Amino acid sequence: MKPDVCLFFTGPYYDNDIQRKLPDVSFQKFGDYELNQVAQLSSAHLPKHSYRTYHPGYGNRHSNEYKDMLGAILEECKR
Repeated sequence: MKPDVCLFFTGPYYDNDIQRKLPDVSFQKFGDYELNQVAQLSSAHLPKHSYRTYHPGYGNRHSNEYKDMLGAILEECKR
């Protein structure tokens, strides 16, 4: 399997779990968002478009902000 996009809907509290599975992963700031909101992930085992953001349950409480974050990720994936 060679996906073009990989999304982690885990939120920042599970970054350590991602690092245990992908030891070479790094988390970079994405756009104007705080690192805890959205991170672009880089690893030899992930596609170019790999991101970590909040669990969809967050979107139930902060729908406009969550839609904006997902929209920004989608726009970046189109590039």
